[in-house]
Amino acid sequence: MLTNQEAVKKILKVAIPAVVSMFLSLFIEVINSGFVGHLGNKDILAGVGMANMHMSVTCLSLLRGMNMTLNTLVSQAFGFGDYR
Repeated sequence: MLTNQEAVKKILKVAIPAVVSMFLSLFIEVINSGFVGHLGNKDILAGVGMANMHMSVTCLSLLRGMNMTLNTLVSQAFGFGDYR
């Protein structure tokens, strides 16, 4: 049986890369806005903001939803001992 410390270590071993990847996926929008903001054109910056929103709604939300579904299915399969 696992102790609490061992369980926390195993959970953090899986959770930390997931948290870092989520942070970095959101950081892309900040980088885009920062680079275009240095151009000094408000219209282009507004376009990048709209593109970032569109990317978040369509692409990232779909992928995050698929990721959450896979988390559920994989953890259930692992719990049942189905390793194939």
